[in-house]
Amino acid sequence: MKLRNRTQKKLGHVYNEPRGSISNSKSVRFIEIKMVDTSKLINPQTEHIKKNIMRGEDNTPRDSPRWDEYKKRYGVYVKLFGETLDGQDGLNCFGFPLVNLGEVDETVSDSCENNTPTYMTFEQMVEINSPTRITPSGQDLHWGCGLTNEFIEKVQKESPSIIDKPIKINMRSIVNSNVMGLTERLGFTDELWNEPEMMEEYICWVVRIFFDFNGVSELSIDCPVETYKNVLLEPDTIILN
Repeated sequence: MKLRNRTQKKLGHVYNEPRGSISNSKSVRFIEIKMVDTSKLINPQTEHIKKNIMRGEDNTPRDSPRWDEYKKRYGVYVKLFGETLDGQDGLNCFGFPLVNLGEVDETVSDSCENNTPTYMTFEQMVEINSPTRITPSGQDLHWGCGLTNEFIEKVQKESPSIIDKPIKINMRSIVNSNVMGLTERLGFTDELWNEPEMMEEYICWVVRIFFDFNGVSELSIDCPVETYKNVLLEPDTIILN
């Protein structure tokens, strides 16, 4: 199987391997760039978490050294140099060594670049929403954002016919799995973070899928690339509408 890395320009900077990523932006057009008051911004994912539609997770404490480092790299550095400091020096957003995530299968990167397949079934959505990893403290942890089981069960109960309707995928991108939730409470100590080969067990490339479902817009799921490939890209699983 032929493999290759893809990269994407962000904030005037190119993330080279092993931080390559790709997203479909053919339908996105930037009209104006301006400074805004972030306190007035509404994050759809935050609203969905409050309503128990999307799952929340542990987050790095705001009073921790990790968060101080994050602010320097994503705040101070942007003001000084116009880009985030995330990988150029071999360190991640918390200042720990980068984890080598390897290469992404070309069929997956092509799928994201071309935004295909266009649809997924309800069963496929549930399957890509399900994968977890076991943390050092022995807990199940999803790879990133996704829907709560309670919301999925509620939809099945209240609108059973909707599970037979194809779900349109609006956009998708390849990113690394969530790292903000890899907290000390879950066993991710500084010592472990400083062992990038050991951290390969807990971080991977994921495909972030954006879609609307059952009248709720701007939902998203982070799915490991292997699961994405097996569930959505095998010839007998592709949904044509």
